[in-house]
Amino acid sequence: MNYLKLRRKTSAIILLLGVVLFMGFRSGGNLWRQIQESLELYEKVFVEIRTNYVDNIDPEKLVAAGVRGMVSILDPYSQFIDKEHQQDVTTITIGMYSGIGIYLGYRDNHITVTSVLRGQSAQRGGLRPGDVILAVDNHDTRRLKPDAIRKWLRGKPSTTVRLTIARPGISDTLHFSLEREFVHLPTVGYYGFVAPGIAVIQLHRFTRQASFEFEKALKRLGPESRLKGLILDLRDNPGGLLETAVDIVENFVSKGTLIVSTRGRNGLVVREYHSDREPSYASVPLVILVNKRSASASEIVAGAIQDLDRGVLVGERTYGKGLVQRIIRLSESAALKMTTARYYTPSGRCIQEIDYAERRNGHASHSDSAARAAFYTLNQNRVVHAYGGITPDTVVKRKSLHSVTEKLLSSGRIFSFSAYYLNTTKPPFVPDGEEIWRRFMEYSRDHQWVNQDSVHKAYATISASLAGRETGDDLREALHILKSKIDMLARSTIVENRREILGKLLVEIHRQYAGSAAGYKYRLYSDPQMQTAVSILQSTSVYEAILAASE
Repeated sequence: MNYLKLRRKTSAIILLLGVVLFMGFRSGGNLWRQIQESLELYEKVFVEIRTNYVDNIDPEKLVAAGVRGMVSILDPYSQFIDKEHQQDVTTITIGMYSGIGIYLGYRDNHITVTSVLRGQSAQRGGLRPGDVILAVDNHDTRRLKPDAIRKWLRGKPSTTVRLTIARPGISDTLHFSLEREFVHLPTVGYYGFVAPGIAVIQLHRFTRQASFEFEKALKRLGPESRLKGLILDLRDNPGGLLETAVDIVENFVSKGTLIVSTRGRNGLVVREYHSDREPSYASVPLVILVNKRSASASEIVAGAIQDLDRGVLVGERTYGKGLVQRIIRLSESAALKMTTARYYTPSGRCIQEIDYAERRNGHASHSDSAARAAFYTLNQNRVVHAYGGITPDTVVKRKSLHSVTEKLLSSGRIFSFSAYYLNTTKPPFVPDGEEIWRRFMEYSRDHQWVNQDSVHKAYATISASLAGRETGDDLREALHILKSKIDMLARSTIVENRREILGKLLVEIHRQYAGSAAGYKYRLYSDPQMQTAVSILQSTSVYEAILAASE
């Protein structure tokens, strides 16, 4: 590229940036002069790097880096989307991509299949959770992270991808040839009855298809007259499209009801969203389950239901994301996802936890508890609070687990054993708790899991420090006795928590064997938040008392 062409291309980029910035500012001449000077500086730096830097630099990558630098000072939700990540926009908004239908994770330093979508190419072809991906086509994956191989797994529909797999419990390397196809990410994870007349719907995400799938699940549960109560599980739901959240709420509130409003810079009202149809389930008692990972569109639904006194919220305080993003198409190969507004619940609450405009010591500030303003629900005049997420009407903390159980879960050991167990068990699968526990203890011993806790690591440090030194028989004997006692303590801790650990094993084995819905269904009856929701819906007086309560 010669200098004249480079100059023209750079000028076009600067002109585009100038137009965007000019449209974003409605202030006096001083600010405009600052913008002009900044753009001129950007252009000069760009030209200097392109013409004089010791190595040749791709101009597109240089511009993209500059744009990312600008966007990085905004908030974590605003981001520049280049051509390599255009597919992500489709996946987020529509809930669809072209691939084979698997989720990947990192287990024991290997890229591992963590979940297989039922009915998709991978599941039909025989891939299983726990499978370790050694190669994709001719690419060795053993030194890569999951994100690095996604581009190889995805591609045009009807094309083929070849996988080389190591399967736990199976000595031979396995080879699969799978056809890429359109993969639809399910939005409804589970629906069914958790008690007589009381139904539950678990919603994973708010894509364009979510409201359709949600309403389809509602219809399959039966007419409103059949339901004594409905539980909408939004736990761990990170959100999605605002419009889809409005569609979900419309099923439960009167036509014309304000559901949410958005306000842009300077607090100007950008838009109000009202229900534009008659509800199909206007009077069914409703409980919304939320936790600290319920965010964005999940909080729009929860906030509207709470403010309108339409249902009871159960669980933990939500994440606190009260910002609205819009995807702005910049070109055929680039887009900008940018925060353009804050949203407000029907009572006027903004539940944003972090104020990114007020930076303290270089960090975004959290809202102070003293500043959590009080608002009132619209029908029962109950006190609710703004900022820092949405606090449920009935707070039920997640059941705390023993540290050994947490370690087995977080380290992926329960996942790994479950995959091994299913791969080495002859079908049909019949869950036998005694047999599963016996094999789990054997597997733990063979893989020396009991030797990997903090106490064993401390012992290993002591042993290493004494290596090569002259130590008497008494010290060696004492260390041997200490090691035996530590081993016994570790094993006894696992045995003492057998019921809790076995429960997690059974959930994971069911999930891997029959899919996420099976795992979800299995744990319903040991879920304290779910059981609280059921008990509230089983008692009309309790349900009504919660909605009538005021501070």
